[in-house]
Amino acid sequence: MAASSINHQTKDIINGYIKVIQKSLAWKEYSYFTIPPSINHICLIYYIPSSFNRKKHVSNIEFIDDNTIQKINNNQHSICTFGEPIYKSMCSIFTIEFKVKSAKSDFCPYIGFFFSSSLSFDKMKNMQYVEYFNDYLGSHNNKQYSFGVTMYNKEHSLFLFDKNNADDGQRLGSNDIYLTFQIGDKVMFKHNFVKSECNIYYNQQKIDTLEIKETFIMPAFSLYFSGVTIEITKYQLQH
Repeated sequence: MAASSINHQTKDIINGYIKVIQKSLAWKEYSYFTIPPSINHICLIYYIPSSFNRKKHVSNIEFIDDNTIQKINNNQHSICTFGEPIYKSMCSIFTIEFKVKSAKSDFCPYIGFFFSSSLSFDKMKNMQYVEYFNDYLGSHNNKQYSFGVTMYNKEHSLFLFDKNNADDGQRLGSNDIYLTFQIGDKVMFKHNFVKSECNIYYNQQKIDTLEIKETFIMPAFSLYFSGVTIEITKYQLQH
């Protein structure tokens, strides 16, 4: 992780903790008691918040816990992000997975990323680029900085919405893939920063691969139907 991309409060907390631990070790007598910079780096990564953003969202999202949200009040798109911007210096492979936990009837949650190579980490984190929170990922209003993949229970394929497919979406996967979406189903993104490839999985089955070349990616979700609840089941950074 680039030091300039970590806020000072986080660095002070982690570095202060490492310093306290270091003093308790016999580092003057045995060099292997010295805590290496790589461990400091790992501590910083695992300290980064991994929860839904409660500060930047619309009123139609209810937070059940850090990993679970529910759409309330009406049938209208509502966007919410998860964690902080992720980039190559933090990890080589980033994985996030969610499942549909419950629904009153229909469901069509969107999972995707806000992304950018031109905006700063702070602007990405503070979501200064989002034009409309009451919309879907990859929509006309948000297509410049986002894409979304939707799992609609009345369809039999995952669909991609982005700047090139903002109206009807693009069907993902081969023509012989026929999906039947149910409560409890999971969708997972596994993004490889080195290859600029993001693999998309449905219940552990690989469906398609997208190219993502942008520097920063920030996980985001859009819920439409009232009563739909989703839960993050995996959030992993790998070197």
